[in-house]
Amino acid sequence: MFAFVFRTFSVGYAALPKNGMQDLSNQLKSKLRETSIRYNAQVVSLKQNGEITLANGSTIYAKKVILACDPSGLMPQLDQNLSYQKTTTIFFKGSDTLKRMKGLIGLDARAESTINNYARHDEVQPSTAPKGFSLWSVTARRYEEDETAVAKDLASLIGCSPRDFTHLKSYHIGKALPVIESPVFDLPPEQTQMTSNIYLAGDYLVNASIDGALRSGYRAAEAVTETLDLV
Repeated sequence: MFAFVFRTFSVGYAALPKNGMQDLSNQLKSKLRETSIRYNAQVVSLKQNGEITLANGSTIYAKKVILACDPSGLMPQLDQNLSYQKTTTIFFKGSDTLKRMKGLIGLDARAESTINNYARHDEVQPSTAPKGFSLWSVTARRYEEDETAVAKDLASLIGCSPRDFTHLKSYHIGKALPVIESPVFDLPPEQTQMTSNIYLAGDYLVNASIDGALRSGYRAAEAVTETLDLV
């Protein structure tokens, strides 16, 4: 997985949407013409024939369903006993005069450091920080790492004082990425089909990354398109 991720970075450029990662979903949504989207609609059951029951008691009947999450909660027979990597990402504000990263992601190889990797976001997307400031993100090595210790290690990496950073927010993510023993780059569309009505999508099917999530979703959509006229 390490080799895959760094190969990806080596053949292209990392980018951040101007208004955040939500822009990816917004872009997809903007291309939909005959679609109804229900927000905060918890699904409590899914039958193999595509019948969906929501928490409010209403029922949806679908010819095709793409299940884009861990399927075990709705289809116990598909329980893959997924385990997940935990991570903590911490954001700091600093002056725009701090060390420039030239758009690179930094790795911290020091044995006793609290930091796995770090990046300066405002160099990649200026809209992420107000004028005169920089925005830094750090992925910690341990779950629920202390931001004070992280600020100290980050400061020593880029040659400044810990006081040059203001802690903005910490995100403790219990299910960051699925642990995949044998990751693959891609899969045939037909491998996403579980029943004549239900298809799977998610990075756990291929490799633990945004690329894997998008690619699996694309393959599921292909499979739906290929079989829709058979229903």
